[in-house]
Amino acid sequence: MQKQAQKKMLGAAVALAILLTPSALYAAQENSGLKSYFIKKMMEKREEKKKSENGSDEGFYVQGAGQNHKESLGDRTFTIYTPPSIEKRKNIPLLIVLHGGFGSADQIHKYIGLNPLADKGNFIVAYLDGTQVASRLSDRMKGWNAGGCCGLPETKGVDDVSFIKNVIAFAKDKYGIDPAQVYGTGHSNGAMMTQRIFCETNLYKSAVSISGTLQLDTKSCPAPRGKNIMNIHGAQDENLPVAGGHTVVGFNKKTDYKSQEYTREIYKNSGARYDLLLLEGATHSPESINARLWETQNMSLPQKIVSYLGLE
Repeated sequence: MQKQAQKKMLGAAVALAILLTPSALYAAQENSGLKSYFIKKMMEKREEKKKSENGSDEGFYVQGAGQNHKESLGDRTFTIYTPPSIEKRKNIPLLIVLHGGFGSADQIHKYIGLNPLADKGNFIVAYLDGTQVASRLSDRMKGWNAGGCCGLPETKGVDDVSFIKNVIAFAKDKYGIDPAQVYGTGHSNGAMMTQRIFCETNLYKSAVSISGTLQLDTKSCPAPRGKNIMNIHGAQDENLPVAGGHTVVGFNKKTDYKSQEYTREIYKNSGARYDLLLLEGATHSPESINARLWETQNMSLPQKIVSYLGLE
């Protein structure tokens, strides 16, 4: 009888939690096991919401006509997408794509919609997997050590910079990409990691950050001098506010996010150009940003990325 009562109470709590905001849900749970269960249920609801917003799990575009190649380096994994006619091109460009927190390479591969544009522009796309973001969550929910965020990748000091360097070297040897034509993009935690790579290394020729910021405590980024990076940000983003500070609806309640003004100043002082595209009416999600780009510029998010990077 006691177990049945506990199950009923748990079911009622879950039903209520699904209606709550993530921040209220996260703050309300003191039991670590129950908190883990709530987070799992909320992630399931988030995936359902994404599918309903997209109309399918295929994202903004259908997938391309080329091939996906599952690759690995040690215990790290990634997917390389090659267009059908890539063998006919020399000095092949490479676009590195980094998923957001709690995501994966497969997840962003399905919904970001870059493959058909890679077919058209004859460039290769690499979708990289981060590492497990929290011990109580599935290892399929991954993140990046962006320098000041997020979860286990940061606390464990995961060397994601070296991983990305090694993927580029691998793609050069196996697929013939040109190391001088490597570009980067990513969403949320993946956008922060994209900005870290752009700031600390010469790996990227240009980059597009989506709902991200530079989380490093630094006065300058000497590596990108003379280069340009864009951040596309929803003005109503409550996960990572434009003005910085703490999240309103996200899980990383203790993280103090850097503002877009801070990020712009760092790049300006470094001799790089930081283009902030602020979209009124958009929130944190790629779906919301994609919708506002269609409404305001008559182009999709993947089209905006490829256009800014000059990969058309």
